[in-house]
Amino acid sequence: MNKICFDVQELKTHFLFGLDLVDSNGIPFPDEAIQHEIDTAIDEFENFMGVKLAQTKFLTNPTSDKKLGYDYDELLDPINVYSDEMGFGTGLFYCKKKLGITPIISIQRFAWKLAKPDEDAALTFPLEWLKWKAKNGMVVVRPVTGVSFDLALTQLTHGTFWLPWVTQYHKVVPGLLEVDYLCGYAKREETGTVSIATNTDIVTGAGTVFRNLPPNNLKINMDNQDECFAVKRVNSDTELILRNVYTGATLSAVPYRLIDRSMSGMMTAINIVGKLAAVNVLHVIGDAMRVGVSSESWSADGLTASTSYTAGVENATFGARIIQYKKELHGSPGQPGLIENWRDSEKGVLMEFI
Repeated sequence: MNKICFDVQELKTHFLFGLDLVDSNGIPFPDEAIQHEIDTAIDEFENFMGVKLAQTKFLTNPTSDKKLGYDYDELLDPINVYSDEMGFGTGLFYCKKKLGITPIISIQRFAWKLAKPDEDAALTFPLEWLKWKAKNGMVVVRPVTGVSFDLALTQLTHGTFWLPWVTQYHKVVPGLLEVDYLCGYAKREETGTVSIATNTDIVTGAGTVFRNLPPNNLKINMDNQDECFAVKRVNSDTELILRNVYTGATLSAVPYRLIDRSMSGMMTAINIVGKLAAVNVLHVIGDAMRVGVSSESWSADGLTASTSYTAGVENATFGARIIQYKKELHGSPGQPGLIENWRDSEKGVLMEFI
């Protein structure tokens, strides 16, 4: 399961339609292997673009009471900060930093320290001082309008630690920035818990706020299971109707994740991921058919064991689909493809604050 809930059926319906996904002996390519290619395509896309498609919580040095998968999704290493990323007395900003993973939804903590990572921060900036560009990840720290410098210092955790800026000592002593933030295209900050009985389609929430959620392209993952479920209708703040009947075990007051895929950037990204995954699937099956596999035993991750080969021919239908998707993804001379267009529109040119 992946966090944007892109599943095997969706890939078959929208990207592998009209194709018989079997080898030369009629052995079907297993769904587990298709899902593996989908998850791989998502990871490759996110790593290449420096983005998160699903809502993702980053924490730096979480305390022992924070639980992975509930309070946060990934650890963020402290970011080294040198003098060229600091400003003092300019009237524009005190500190700036570009976060590597975007788009930014919200920032919960932005702190600077001169000590070891496990020690307290020297400066913890008030959240209202933070301004950012969501897509390119640039964050600046500057006092809100009307706040004097003396008052600004008193609002910080340890105001005397502005001394490195006053003495210019920060030019030779690097600091660490610690940033806790939420990012991703699926902008859903869930509250409460959900419950559902087996063989029903009604999800009941406690402390939830479902009202006004768009049902189109909305899916729900409950209790960190390996499956996501499409939402047919939102009845109220505490009730969702699934598109299909839920046949799993009864769940009571469990955590959940809503995935809203209605944003244009998210939908285009899913289109790219779908084509990447489809190409990978067709390459694996096509390679087997091209060399003429006469005996094949598929493993769950799509790798093989106990294989024998005979003379074979290339599957022209697979080959044509691969060429089509690769051209759409990567473009042609003078004509950019989906990947380049998405990167330019969603990541954009790095813009400084003015």
